Amino acid sequence: MSDMDQYREIFLSESAEFIQGITDGLLALESEPGDLAPVEVIFRGAHSLKGMAAAMGYERTADLTHRMESLMARVRQRERVVDRSLIDIMLESVDVVRALIDDESSGSTAVDSTDLTVRLVALEEASGDVSSNAGTVATVTTGTGEDASGDTNEQRAEGLVPSEADIAGRDAQARPGETLFRVAVTLEEGCVLKAVRAYMVIKRLSHMGHVVDTIPPGRQIEDEQFDREFIVLLSSGSGGRAIHDAVLGVSEVEECVAGANDEAVPASVETELAEVEAARKRTSIPKLSETQTVRIAIGHLDMLVNLVGELVILRSRLERVAGRIADTELDEAMEQLQQVSGDLQHEVMQTRMVPVGNIFNRFPRMVRDLAHDLEKDITFDMEGLDIELDRTVLDEIGDPIVHLLRNSIDHGIEPAAEREAAGKSARGTVRLTAARERDRIRISVSDDGRGIASDRVWDKACSLGLADPGTRGSYSQEDILLFTCVPGFSTVSQATKVSGRGVGMDVVKGKIEHLGGALSIVSRPGHGTEFVLTLPLTLAIIQALLVSSGGATYALPLSAVDEVLGGEDMELDTVDGSPVAIDREGAIVSVHHLDALLGYSDDHKRLPGRHQHLVLMESAGQRKALVVEDLLGRREIVIKPLSRMLRGARGIGGATVLGDGRVALIIDQRTIFPGREETP
Repeated sequence: MSDMDQYREIFLSESAEFIQGITDGLLALESEPGDLAPVEVIFRGAHSLKGMAAAMGYERTADLTHRMESLMARVRQRERVVDRSLIDIMLESVDVVRALIDDESSGSTAVDSTDLTVRLVALEEASGDVSSNAGTVATVTTGTGEDASGDTNEQRAEGLVPSEADIAGRDAQARPGETLFRVAVTLEEGCVLKAVRAYMVIKRLSHMGHVVDTIPPGRQIEDEQFDREFIVLLSSGSGGRAIHDAVLGVSEVEECVAGANDEAVPASVETELAEVEAARKRTSIPKLSETQTVRIAIGHLDMLVNLVGELVILRSRLERVAGRIADTELDEAMEQLQQVSGDLQHEVMQTRMVPVGNIFNRFPRMVRDLAHDLEKDITFDMEGLDIELDRTVLDEIGDPIVHLLRNSIDHGIEPAAEREAAGKSARGTVRLTAARERDRIRISVSDDGRGIASDRVWDKACSLGLADPGTRGSYSQEDILLFTCVPGFSTVSQATKVSGRGVGMDVVKGKIEHLGGALSIVSRPGHGTEFVLTLPLTLAIIQALLVSSGGATYALPLSAVDEVLGGEDMELDTVDGSPVAIDREGAIVSVHHLDALLGYSDDHKRLPGRHQHLVLMESAGQRKALVVEDLLGRREIVIKPLSRMLRGARGIGGATVLGDGRVALIIDQRTIFPGREETP
């Protein structure tokens, strides 16, 4: 193994974060071309990637990211406008950088970035007269007028404020006819991009005079090596009140005190700066020392989860043994084991929980590119990015969400002319949200487009033989819309390059149900459509209700159980010879015997006995009653996948090992009950 091999995985992981940051910054800059914050993120990301790639010996990656950095440096200094061509070539560069990193890290030379590099250089060297584009293209700027500092372009690209070399050649005194001010600035407590806000303050002050010096020095401010306070030494002909008002005009500035150089700066500011400087001398890497993290391979996490699962099974076995032995000391030890193993299980499961933002952050770029391809003006909003979900589930839902977003953009959002004719804004909105609901997560993809006409869906379903025209009254609106998830189903007369071939929605529904979730569709013609995915937070360890039927033990996921009643607690009857129950609200609930559903009995139509139990569950949006012989209690179970031979078994979602070593099948409430056409 070479010296660089040991750093490759770290480089690949960190470079992916920088690439995502650059992409997010470009999309933000496209929507707000006048905002300086995204420019700083993009510039910094390209600069960091360049250095990392050079350290790894990846020369092609380093060269391309250097060109990206140089182009953004001109934008950063208001020498280039932000327009469509710049955003497009930068996004293209991001894609090529990603490919180059994969190529060079594998030792290949297949990816050629020469043409793109030439185009970046040409765009960088092209005329960037901002004034000639005024009124047509937004410009990245935070003030008016030319920069009064007198720095060259190269110097200004390197630092936020005059460099130490520049400052050394200046006298710390006012210019003729001007006053030397000490401007003490305090940023808000919650300010995230402190260096950017400091840059905006210093840039605005530079338009009011001549920036002589800063405390701390410019390089430290640029690297955010300060807390919330910094001082700008400014030679200006403006008054202190004007300087004060100008600084407070920058967002996230909490306080500004501007006084002549011989006036006292607030003691709190001087003390804070002194403490920061002293602390900086005590440690060489203060920012890294604040966060203690360790990168760990996914395989190790999976092994930890498996071992914790085995521990849960062993704990159940010990509890069973302890229940047969009357020993106080053993009972106390079991209580401690219960607590410690429970805490361990929680912490290990938390290591697998990651924010949905990790998968959502790739969608804005996709939506932007697709909207441009289809020539549609779309606003894309995301909410709930901090909601956490099991990594296994998160890895599986990316493709279904991509398909739903593509459908919303292509089929849902109308062209601008059609929207305006309908009295809508020309710009459509697509929204992706995540929310926590007890032990499940709800992910929604919605749009304010044309909606789905249920009548067209019904007519198409009838023409395909999926439904009898005379049974329309027995189908809910959601049932009808779910016909769109049948393979090959499409109401679009002409397919596009994006969708309309009847392929995809069936895959979406199948994938979500495979994960133990459900898909529902809500639509209002003319107002939009919402696709809702309901998913479990984790697939590894769940709470379950153990029941017995036909002499065997089964596990029912507790999240699917609404209520458990005795046979005598519900009014029982028959409809067309099939048993039904009337619940407390007076609703009719179909009754199904678990042993019959699993094929251990042929008597589907018998009424439950008085000593049997009815477990009320929800399946496909309907309440149904499952008849079992006995209730064995609530348990925490570890889900074990079925073998390939049994993976397609109807009504079975997996298996678990009980405390006594026996195997119990886990009932899948989504497939255990018969469909409408199979109802006995």
